[in-house]
Amino acid sequence: VAMPSTSAQMFHLLRRQQLGQLHKPLIVFTPKVQTYKNTLSHSVWDELTHQSYQEVLDDARPRVKGDITKVVLCSGKVFYDLMKDERIQTESDIALVRIEQLYPFPTQALQQCLSEYPDVREVIWLQEEPRNHGAWTSIREWIEDALNPKVKLRCVSRPAASASAACEPSVHRQEIERLIEDVLKA
Repeated sequence: VAMPSTSAQMFHLLRRQQLGQLHKPLIVFTPKVQTYKNTLSHSVWDELTHQSYQEVLDDARPRVKGDITKVVLCSGKVFYDLMKDERIQTESDIALVRIEQLYPFPTQALQQCLSEYPDVREVIWLQEEPRNHGAWTSIREWIEDALNPKVKLRCVSRPAASASAACEPSVHRQEIERLIEDVLKA
């Protein structure tokens, strides 16, 4: 089960599935149209020709890894909502890490990524969906397995609800704004 966030990731995921020795079903949660239109999700030729599928994508922004105290884990479109927010861009103590494969969960890849941040005190799973939807309930234990026991884990999501999304664009924008504010809370 995967949620690729760039065109190169989608290409390498499908290529891995076709050429791989392990033949298991592949479930791909494709991004929303807004993600395709976002130039940050577009890959350069080198990413298509010289890279491979990554189960976990570390923050590529220039950051001093020793200064990072909070890591935000997410998948899909919500990553690009974070990247658009100026407050997130100016926070030098927050790293954004994308989980591109939800099952089998990449525990070792996440552990390796998080080991690069020696002073992290909090890891946040951020999902756009309500708390009772999305990946949180499925992957929480696996995230905990990847964490140092001293690191606090919390989920930032919309409150539990029967509907999976707000149907009004203005309400949706307000909900995304609230999610980002929750991420920025100490």
